[in-house]
Amino acid sequence: MRNVLLALGLGLLPGIAAEAQTAGPFDGTWVGRGTLTANRGRGTDCGPETVNNRLTVQGGRLSILYSPQAGIRFEGPVAADGGFSIVSGQSRFAGRFTERGMAATFSHPSCERAWRFVRG
Repeated sequence: MRNVLLALGLGLLPGIAAEAQTAGPFDGTWVGRGTLTANRGRGTDCGPETVNNRLTVQGGRLSILYSPQAGIRFEGPVAADGGFSIVSGQSRFAGRFTERGMAATFSHPSCERAWRFVRG
């Protein structure tokens, strides 16, 4: 504790705090629509043809509650080039952010869905 107080007194930590608060180029809220591209499940296992969702990127980390009903949540890093690939159980959410938007694919053994997101 004394070392932290000493570092604060000497002004050594403000740079670290500022770096942690710096927003990445893809940080923010994104809204999108997913279109079912493959249904290998039974009946309506994959849900409707199109669905809407929202995700956030904060500090270079993506977070989305993909399916509350199935308990699928994706959380993970976004690379400097905008790419990401995050696994949750048997599901994968992978894509790339650009200045104009984000394209991604959700894949699961029974379903695949193509996604397009824009800043919201």
